[in-house]
Amino acid sequence: MVTLLLSLLLGYLLGAVPSAAIVAHWQGRQIFEVGSGNMGATNTARHLGVGWGLLVLAVDIGKGALATYLAALLTADSPWSLAASYAAGVGAVAGHAWSVFVGFRGGKALATAFGVALVLMPLGGLAALAVGAALLLLLRRSSLATVITALLYPLLTWAVSLHTGATVEATLAASLMATVVIIKQLPSLRRTAPTRL
Repeated sequence: MVTLLLSLLLGYLLGAVPSAAIVAHWQGRQIFEVGSGNMGATNTARHLGVGWGLLVLAVDIGKGALATYLAALLTADSPWSLAASYAAGVGAVAGHAWSVFVGFRGGKALATAFGVALVLMPLGGLAALAVGAALLLLLRRSSLATVITALLYPLLTWAVSLHTGATVEATLAASLMATVVIIKQLPSLRRTAPTRL
């Protein structure tokens, strides 16, 4: 249990590194006062430049991947190694969403969750990416497409992980990460919801 808690903390601290806020600070800006106010790659690209946005995207994906990899490396000899990796991944997503370094504000954690998926459940992550892209083309509303994809993500992960023997851990981690993503998407979903006359 201590191993899991330490892995969760490690993941949280890595995920909490506010890449978009740091980049905005370099430009003399405050990311929470720019554009949508979201601490993410899209907002950075739109208002600070595509190059900076791509840098933020790479770092945010990398945070999730690094958290899970480090947890696996540090607990390699422990029977809790796989669970520790999932705990670190969940921690990284939560850290990005509510970063201690910027007053528990944060981004929507999509990139960080994808980074976790690339290491721990790549087929599930790629399946979710494909579903999300299809929904975006169909619905033309990114927040709604993201929420639906997040709802489907645990199911996709469960289906893929049937072949890995880590079904329970993978599905639980996917469910927790999806919950964070949905919570962070709700304000955007409300803002873009069609109004009834």
